Amino acid sequence: MTIPHMSVDPAQNTFGLTRIVLLRMLALALVYMMLAKVAVTFATVQGNVSILWPSSGVALAALLLFGRELWPGVLLGALSTSLWIIGNPPLTAAAIAAGNTLEVLVGLWLLRHSGFDARLQRLKDYYLLFFLAGILATLVSTLTGVGALALDGFLALDLLPDLALHWWMGNVLGMVLVTPILLIWKIPDERVTFSLRLLESICLLTLAWYCGTVIFIGVPFVIPLKPMVFWIVPFFVWAALRFGRHGITVLLAMYFVQSLLGAATGTGIFASDFQDTGLLNFWFFHMVGNLAAMTLAIALHERNTAGENIRQMAQYDFLTGLPNRLLFNDRFAQLMAAARRNRERFVMLYIDLDGFKQINDTLGHHEGDLLLKQVAQRLSDTMRATDTICRIGGDEFVILMPDFESADHVEWLASKVLDTVRQPYTIDGHEITITASIGSAVYPTHGEGLDAMLKAADRAMYRSKNEGGNRLSSA
Repeated sequence: MTIPHMSVDPAQNTFGLTRIVLLRMLALALVYMMLAKVAVTFATVQGNVSILWPSSGVALAALLLFGRELWPGVLLGALSTSLWIIGNPPLTAAAIAAGNTLEVLVGLWLLRHSGFDARLQRLKDYYLLFFLAGILATLVSTLTGVGALALDGFLALDLLPDLALHWWMGNVLGMVLVTPILLIWKIPDERVTFSLRLLESICLLTLAWYCGTVIFIGVPFVIPLKPMVFWIVPFFVWAALRFGRHGITVLLAMYFVQSLLGAATGTGIFASDFQDTGLLNFWFFHMVGNLAAMTLAIALHERNTAGENIRQMAQYDFLTGLPNRLLFNDRFAQLMAAARRNRERFVMLYIDLDGFKQINDTLGHHEGDLLLKQVAQRLSDTMRATDTICRIGGDEFVILMPDFESADHVEWLASKVLDTVRQPYTIDGHEITITASIGSAVYPTHGEGLDAMLKAADRAMYRSKNEGGNRLSSA
């Protein structure tokens, strides 16, 4: 993964940090403190240790998204939390804050050196986050924090193992729950589905919320049945199938809040979990639930992406991104069927670049490929949205143009293509000028099938080339 680098403002402070980075640091420190206050208030089970520490998850997500230069914001937030929210002595607070900051930096380092992609589009990336940052990196703050409290005499030695376990569990849950939510919602690709399926999303969220209140908060159910946790499984499946990773994270966050509220108020299935297990059941429920739900959502995303990639490779040219010969055949068949049904005509332009082989031989195939990509982009920008532009091989392109008005209209469009192609290109520091030869054929005048149209347009194109190129010839 590549961590983004911030641009440097000329008006730097003495530490060489830009104003935007300083603002992000302060915002991160403030959010860290606010979430820590919530965790200490609602999820403290061992005096000053919380079974949930969302601040660690926010800190890791911030460094992944905006760069490791925000680490002082983590340190400031952790130090302020330890001093003023928890009330530790200054030296102890400094040691704990250092451990919390080092935890995030170690997690960041482990992820950066393991091929991690912060978009979380592969199961591999989620599992790397879960195990490297969630399970391993959190040991750093656990050992540092518990060690600092032990050295200052705050704890009896027999309490250290239990305190260390709860400390580690809180940071793990923070990383596993909060970081994926922030990383996924930074990506806009699936959020649009909520607005496109507004009624369905309202139904999903309403039913899922009501089911959560019955299970986790103890709201009476309309039917006299004992609430069971597996009732929420269909909602996760629904969310994963219809709303992807973003839908899953919404449900995970909602059920976490509901279950924490129920545990804090002594209602729902975790009503006695504070007293009975110190929220161990609560912790295992959310760890296993997050792992299962995110695995389902990302596996579906991978499958859909793989299917789209296979379709892309099968129907589009790998170099230019234009439709290839296979998709061209399909588009031609659709256009021909519409033309027959409506008794219309359409035009085929067959384009071949003049002197392209010489450019390949002189500058190399890499530069030739770059030139083809630029030509394809120019053709796409020049033609209408209703036109189909295909690369059918080498330096040959075909354009299908429906709804043309007359032969003069075809000549005008072809002149636009010729003018676009012959404008200079800059390829790896070389300025290149190239022209094109174009042959045109009209359906059904010059052929009533694909092969006949291609042969007619191809013959016309070679006539243009034999006459010196940079021109249009009609079949």
